[in-house]
Amino acid sequence: MNAQGKARRFFCAGLMAGIIAPQCLFAESGHSRPYSRYTDKAFDDVVFDLEFAITQANYRLTARNRVGEAIAEMRERPYPKGTLLHFCNSQIAASVLDIKPDYLLNMPCKISVREVENGKRVVVETYLLGATDDPELAPILDSINATLREIVAFGAGE
Repeated sequence: MNAQGKARRFFCAGLMAGIIAPQCLFAESGHSRPYSRYTDKAFDDVVFDLEFAITQANYRLTARNRVGEAIAEMRERPYPKGTLLHFCNSQIAASVLDIKPDYLLNMPCKISVREVENGKRVVVETYLLGATDDPELAPILDSINATLREIVAFGAGE
């Protein structure tokens, strides 16, 4: 497969994982709300700091989709940087899925990082989980949301 074909495949996978899927899944579940922070830090520094914060929170980075880079390669011209970071804590995931197995589609551990304002600023975004009526699940979701906020804040330099 040539470079353009790889870039297109990579972009489509990132598109599916990072744009279409979360909106559909979270809209259906009713369990999300966006959480964003803006920073003047350099894009690569933000990604580096997010990856560090993810590991420090005892999560494992499972995928890194450089969607902006793939688009730039495909179009053969500059494009704003945009990266999706996927991560998971297997112990926490098991705790959630033991209580509610169908919650797998709602697992929130994804952060997007993208350049805005012509590359002058960077926005770090994730989805936080909403409230649940399940008394076993609620404290776990609250803990996940707190961790997501901390990771995003660290990446944004707050």
